[in-house]
Order: sequence, then C-alpha cells, then structure tokens
Amino acid sequence: EAVPLQSKSALPHTKLPLYDRRTSVQETLRLGMLRGWRKFMRPGFAAVAVAAMVIAGCVSGLASAQQTQPEAEKTGLPVNDPVLNRVLSQWPEGRIDTTKNPGEWAYEEGTLLDGVTALWRVTGDGRLFYYVKAAVDHSVDASGAIHMANGGEFPQAAHSLDNIEMGRSVLTLYQVLQQPRYYKAAAFLHEQVTQQPKTVSGGYWHKQIYPNQMWLDGAYMAEPFMAGYAREFGVAGGVDAAAEQLLIMSEHMREPGTGLLRHGWDESKQMGWADKQTGLSPEVWARAMGWYSMALVD
Repeated sequence: EAVPLQSKSALPHTKLPLYDRRTSVQETLRLGMLRGWRKFMRPGFAAVAVAAMVIAGCVSGLASAQQTQPEAEKTGLPVNDPVLNRVLSQWPEGRIDTTKNPGEWAYEEGTLLDGVTALWRVTGDGRLFYYVKAAVDHSVDASGAIHMANGGEFPQAAHSLDNIEMGRSVLTLYQVLQQPRYYKAAAFLHEQVTQQPKTVSGGYWHKQIYPNQMWLDGAYMAEPFMAGYAREFGVAGGVDAAAEQLLIMSEHMREPGTGLLRHGWDESKQMGWADKQTGLSPEVWARAMGWYSMALVD
C-alpha cells in the first residue's frame, strides 16, 4: 500500500537507529538533535520565540544524556534504572491499569510512552521502540482507526485535548516505519484539534464540557503533537499555531509577581472557581506547571 504523504523530517539516507553496538549513544543523540534543529529552522516568528525559551535547557539536557553513555554502550539499556524496570515489569504490554481508564487510549498512557520513547532515542535499544509500537497497535487498527477500551469508538464530540496526547507516539511510529495506518491515525487526530472549540482570545477549550476554559494540562496534551505533525507533513503555519496556544497561556494565565502560571483560566468568568476580574483559578498547581514547562521543551 502506498504511503499517502511522505515524511518531511527524515534526513537524506538516514533513519533513527535501533540498537546497534557499533553506534554510540552520543552519535544517536547527535542525529536526533540534528533532526530536531533542522525542524526548528522551519517555523516562523512565534515558534522561534518559544524555541528561544528552551535552548539553555536543551544544552543541559545534552550533557545529562551523554552521562548515560558508558552504561548504555555496555548493555544497550540502563538496566539498573528502577523506574524503567518497574514500567516494563508492571505494564509489559504498555497498557497502564488506571482506575478510571484501564488499558485505554489516554494521556496517562501517552505520557508513559513519551518517556519510553525518550529512553529509546538515548539508548538506541529497539526493544523500547517495539514496546511503544505494541501499545499503540492495541488501539490503532490496520485501517488507522483509533479505538478506546473494549473497542469503543473515539469520542470525537468530547473535544478532549487529553485524547490527543498519544498522537505523539503515533507520529514516532510513522517517522520510523512509514506505514499508512499511522499516518491516517495522526491525520485524524490533527483534524480533531483543528475542530477544537476556542475561547474569544483564540485558545483551545480543554474539553467540550469545560467551555471557554484553558487548562495548563492542555499545553502538553495537544501542542507538541500539533507542532510535530506540522513539521512532519509541512503544514503551513502549523508550528506557529501551536506556539500561539502556549503564548496565549503565558499572556493570560501568568502571575505578574511570581512569573508562575495559574492552573486554569475561564475567559467567560462564569465558573465558581474563576476570579471575577481575571477569570483565573485561585491556585498555582505544581503538576500543571510541569505540563506547561515540558510542552515548551518538547
């Protein structure tokens, strides 16, 4: 079957390597950064503004990742990592057994797979790539349709940004395997976000049931996927559109005194928790700051 749309990100005659003892972690990491730099050179001003906020973090991240090289070169995998060992033993098929969404297409699972993918890129160990693939294939069928737990249909009408997060893993699989099923699933999720309701200021509602509200969670759930999709398939203005969402949050949700961002913002000021002057929630939530910060980095 022909691939409907070729990847725009692959460097000529190169692929992200699976584990190869002849390829050092440092070389693998440099290839990944080269790919990333090539992508970052494409966006317009808004995306560059966001990218400038994280360059220092990228440099320190490179130094940190290179510290894993000796162990990874010996084993191909940081086998003594207790977090990774817990993940692989407790969820061997990549399906998180959460209370509300057991084994379902959800952001909890997507976040897990993001971490496994990051380790795969650092170590080059193909077992981690196939761990991600097995998890995604549980929900994405051969036609590219996405199914929820027990075969349920994807809830399009819910307009939940939480349901977009696993699209990042779908993009990774397409970049490596170039299989139409992953392109179709990613294109479906991209279209879903283009139909997302927006506030008057242009920010995505977090969900249909939360009208006129932006939550910092949504920065991580949608923006890295949308930017990645735009870079991968050459969507004009797509990276800037994703960056604009992050900038809207910064403009309307940041405390001027501390520089921290509040967790939620109701532009209509109708919710009981919303400040009647600003529409902001009363608290700064540490996890929400984490969602937003990692969205900037990713």
